[in-house]
Order: sequence, then C-alpha cells, then structure tokens
Amino acid sequence: MATDGTFSDYCAHSVLNHVHADGTFAAITDVFVGLTTVIPVVGDTGATVTEPDATWTNYARIELVQASHDAAASRRKNYSAIIDFGTAVTTADTNIVGWFTADSVTIGAGNLLFVGTTDGTIIVQNGNPVSIPANQFDTRIAPEFAAVP
Repeated sequence: MATDGTFSDYCAHSVLNHVHADGTFAAITDVFVGLTTVIPVVGDTGATVTEPDATWTNYARIELVQASHDAAASRRKNYSAIIDFGTAVTTADTNIVGWFTADSVTIGAGNLLFVGTTDGTIIVQNGNPVSIPANQFDTRIAPEFAAVP
C-alpha cells in the first residue's frame, strides 16, 4: 500500500537545526500513521493534511508501536507489523492516495513527520477491511546528494 516517503518540512527543519546545534529536537514519544484523500506535500501540517474522516466515519490515525520498528539500515526504517485501520464504515467511496506519520493521534492536529503516496488510488468502501501488510511500510531518507567535484 505505502511507498517511500520523505521528511515533512517540520521534521527536516527540526533535524537540520538539531544537527547544527541550533536548537533541540526533543524525542517524539508516540508516532501515528494516517491516510489521505489528497496527495500530501512536505509543507502540510496535522491541520492541513486531508484525511478521509469526512466519508470514513470510523477512521482514526494508528499508533506505530516502537517494538515493531526494525533498526534503521540503508537510510530506511521498516515497520514489521500489520497496520490495521479496521473495517471501514463509510458514507461514500473513499479514495486513498497518500499517507503520513505524525506526532499526534488527533485528526486535524500535530506535526507531520513523513509524507508519501500510495502505490495507486485505493478505493475504500463501506465494510472493507483496511490495513497495510507487515513489512510493507517503511520510511527512508533518500540519498539525494551529488558529490561536488
């Protein structure tokens, strides 16, 4: 379901400031994954990202349990457990096109950490079970640096 994502502006700026001793980036105690009906962008926040709660009435962000994260390797951190959003109760078909991680469980709140797109549009209908299979969700930092001659 999920493909590689990238740092949100909030996360990128916080890490850069922390690495360059220009402020601190406090450890995040809980991380949640959410789904979007509009492709998320790096500048989105928990308040501006478009979640499917308008038509998917029992939608909720799901906590990523720390024990299910593999150790980071090759610029990637894999989540080894199933991420289960439960059985959807919808008032209309809901098209899922993206995902994010955030530091808040509350819809419409918090800071986004990573944003990404799904492998294609996923149509969620009333009664559909919705989950991301084990080992199919990971976040990574792409090696975008080109060596300067």
